[in-house]
Amino acid sequence: MDFSPWDWATNFRLHEAACLIAGVMPSAKRIPDREELPAQAIPVLLALVSAHISWVIKHDQPEDPLEPKAKMLKGILVYGSEKPALVAIAKQPGEIVSREELHLWIQAMEMKSVYQFLPSEKNIDPQLSAAALAQTATTPSLAPVVAESESDGVEPAKAGPVKKSSAKPATNWRMQIQAEAYEYWVRLRASGCNPTPYSICGDMAKWCIEKNIKGGKGQSPSAGTIRNTVLCAGHWTPPHHSVKQAKEHVAQIARTAQT
Repeated sequence: MDFSPWDWATNFRLHEAACLIAGVMPSAKRIPDREELPAQAIPVLLALVSAHISWVIKHDQPEDPLEPKAKMLKGILVYGSEKPALVAIAKQPGEIVSREELHLWIQAMEMKSVYQFLPSEKNIDPQLSAAALAQTATTPSLAPVVAESESDGVEPAKAGPVKKSSAKPATNWRMQIQAEAYEYWVRLRASGCNPTPYSICGDMAKWCIEKNIKGGKGQSPSAGTIRNTVLCAGHWTPPHHSVKQAKEHVAQIARTAQT
């Protein structure tokens, strides 16, 4: 089964993680009913929910040797919250955790997972700007030199001078959108707005047209494509700036631009 589309996700709902660990395709629902989940994913989901609840209750308590915090599953705080809130059991499958925390938890539990929640180059650091992404290029490396003793006396081919490529370095359109969305979100917060990932997809689609950002089909991605594959459904984590922090960030960017 091809789980590669999930390589773009930075966050996962508990029921999605359970299905991926068990090797079945997750449900598209935000919180599916238990009978809608594949049987092999249910035991994994129960373990995830238990570990997440333990973190919510005991995250700020001293380490307990009988229940180490490494075996608790840290979730993502609700926007604007400073501490986790315990939701009803029926809503637990919809709780969100990060790729990194899932990877660490699976290791701590010594659990076998069909899908590997390894950090991926496809997951962008939201602090990066679109300008920085556009300047990213790979550095060519020289061919390895083989010692004469390892080459049966045949002199290895000498690497010639590395020629600079005139081709423009390829950039990832999803990463560019996520970087711009980060800055756009902070600017909205600085103005007192309360954006959501859904609410900015249309503006990001317009930005793609203005900046000639092309998606996988060679066309500027639509708001729907951005919603489904870039900013929502666990593909992107918005910044958690307060209005004050957002204003400070915008002011810092303005000062940097003037230098």
